[in-house]
Amino acid sequence: MQEETFERILRSIVLPVGELLNDERTYRVTRDDFEQIDKQYREELESFHKFLVLTSDGKTIVGGVLFYDSSDIQEIIFEEFRGQHFMSTIHKNRILANELYADQRVTIVTDAIESFNDFKKKHHLASCIGLKISNLEEVYKYLSFWGDNDDNKEFTEIQKYDENSFIRKFSKLF
Repeated sequence: MQEETFERILRSIVLPVGELLNDERTYRVTRDDFEQIDKQYREELESFHKFLVLTSDGKTIVGGVLFYDSSDIQEIIFEEFRGQHFMSTIHKNRILANELYADQRVTIVTDAIESFNDFKKKHHLASCIGLKISNLEEVYKYLSFWGDNDDNKEFTEIQKYDENSFIRKFSKLF
């Protein structure tokens, strides 16, 4: 699903919806709850079984996590709430880990990688909850593109790896 579509769906939701989880800030919305969502978006959600609605206080929606069965997840934090650690909170409090399907994977949006250290942080967060990255080849190519230019000091660490060694190292969980 396009990020803009998921954001429109999240912004259209009237709380409460679905089940409020034990952190009292995250709602689990399953297929049974989709009838509570604006009719124009129900068709968009037909192929999904669940998603999470993230709030700052149980009342203000700040983003969400959409589950593509075990093949992928899509995370979004609204621009006005970025940098306030909402995503890292659901990682740390195990809410996200408890919602994952067996063998769940995540795709990293390459344009969102700001440096090699930023990639390692994203990999670390995913690994902490048992997620493997599904697009390591694409990530390697992206990092290599930026790392080939010595002016981009934040990407030069990629030069230590060829594609195979990069994939071997970062396809492992801790």
